[in-house]
Amino acid sequence: MKLIDLLDMMAKGEKLPSKIRLFNEVFEYDEDEKTYLDKDGYTFDDYCLMDSLNEEIEQVEWSITLNSNSITFTKNGEALFSITDGEDDEEPSRKDKLLAIIDHYGLDKQLKYIHSEYYELDEAIINTETFTKIYGEISDGDIKHIAEEIADIEVMLKQFQYFYKIEDSEIEEIMNEKIDRQLDRIEGEE
Repeated sequence: MKLIDLLDMMAKGEKLPSKIRLFNEVFEYDEDEKTYLDKDGYTFDDYCLMDSLNEEIEQVEWSITLNSNSITFTKNGEALFSITDGEDDEEPSRKDKLLAIIDHYGLDKQLKYIHSEYYELDEAIINTETFTKIYGEISDGDIKHIAEEIADIEVMLKQFQYFYKIEDSEIEEIMNEKIDRQLDRIEGEE
């Protein structure tokens, strides 16, 4: 069995093996946590992160300054944005907000978190498809749930995009190339 098969079984709520071996470790399924844990309480995600422990890190000093009528968010001594108590003040841009989030939690935590967001989307789609096979229709609630999970993933992806200073136009260009390449492959299959 591959890890992807196990994750699929977990998403579908199928009966899972009580013990598995992965990353040269034995993991036992924990009903309370709804995941597999090794003898020290580490999960699969923890092992994926451990592979990155020797990577170089950048120290980031993050601060929030509260004044009588404003809040200033600062990274490495540079003010990212401020929120003041005035009517004419602009709200921080979505980009500024997302950078503040990833700067606050850090890249490693957000990398771990995005895995759970992907899993939640997978689970929402599988549950919707199962419901559709049984009842023959998709509910508005199922569509809304999938939309919420897609939004969660897009929020995470935008954080990484802004963290690495990648422009929307660069992503759009690459996406268009990949779409065209895949359509060429499909055409070649016919």
